[in-house]
Amino acid sequence: GVLAKKDLDGDGREDGIVSLRVNQGGSGFWSNVFIVLNKSTGLKIIHAPVVDLSDRDAIHAIHVSITNVVSINVTLRGTGKSEDRYFQYANESLTAIPSRFE
Repeated sequence: GVLAKKDLDGDGREDGIVSLRVNQGGSGFWSNVFIVLNKSTGLKIIHAPVVDLSDRDAIHAIHVSITNVVSINVTLRGTGKSEDRYFQYANESLTAIPSRFE
């Protein structure tokens, strides 16, 4: 998997956004993205289904900006081209945005 670390919720503890590849049988491996919040009571793991990928797409890098804009670099199976997808982290979720400058 791929991991980016940052204090996402402003509580002073380092949190993370991680990708994991999962095989549920068959030949495909699905990339899933999770928000991992380091709460005072323990880890809170939240699936981020807004990151819509196919079973052959691959995540190569995740970065989180100072304003909690998350960029995820993926290679798409159909084209083989690498592209960045952007999301805003807020309220324990990711929302797709058109670019990192939104």
